[in-house]
Amino acid sequence: MRETPDDSLLSDLVNTEIPEWGRTLTDEELHAEMMADTFVGGSETSTNAISAGVMLLIQQPDQWNLLKSDPKKYLPVLVEEILRLEGPVQGLFREAAEDIKFHGVDIPKGSVINVRYAAANLDDQCLKLPKS
Repeated sequence: MRETPDDSLLSDLVNTEIPEWGRTLTDEELHAEMMADTFVGGSETSTNAISAGVMLLIQQPDQWNLLKSDPKKYLPVLVEEILRLEGPVQGLFREAAEDIKFHGVDIPKGSVINVRYAAANLDDQCLKLPKS
């Protein structure tokens, strides 16, 4: 990547000079940063999702019994529902690349938008029983 940069995110990470430092990150700094991001980001979201799943099963013992009756069948569904109902990542900021109108609202190019997965995951216009 350093010898043949391209337009990928990885190439940008490797080749972008940090103005305050007057240089790019070294390989060792990149490795340390990636490990820290992976460990912290991965452990926090996983812990929160597992905790939310346990909470949902405690609150809904009928679902716990269903899961116990056939784990191979119901575990994948449970995981998807945990992430939909109590996902550890509730949203993400994006920047509008162009002027658009979304559900009757004008959003000018350059506007910062908070895309709320949590709201979309509970949208009764898309799901028959979004909260169950």
